[in-house]
Amino acid sequence: MAALEQCLEDADKLSQEVVSVWEESFPASNGPEFQILLDKALFYQSIRKIADYRHQIKKLSENDEVEVKAARLAFAKAYVALASVQVPC
Repeated sequence: MAALEQCLEDADKLSQEVVSVWEESFPASNGPEFQILLDKALFYQSIRKIADYRHQIKKLSENDEVEVKAARLAFAKAYVALASVQVPC
């Protein structure tokens, strides 16, 4: 469980690392597991940016915060699952 907690804490950095790996290796295929992780990383980054913008204009809702937390958790779980097979978190 410590790996999941660490990934949750580092989700911003780790999601950017996943996107960078994809950008560097494009168009080479990284496999279906990596594609799932990439999708979750991009989704988390998008939801986070929307929430950051809404926070700036004082329109951040409780639902926005819940969505960010859920997206971060989904990304972290996918990262831990793939890391346990390939790379340490």
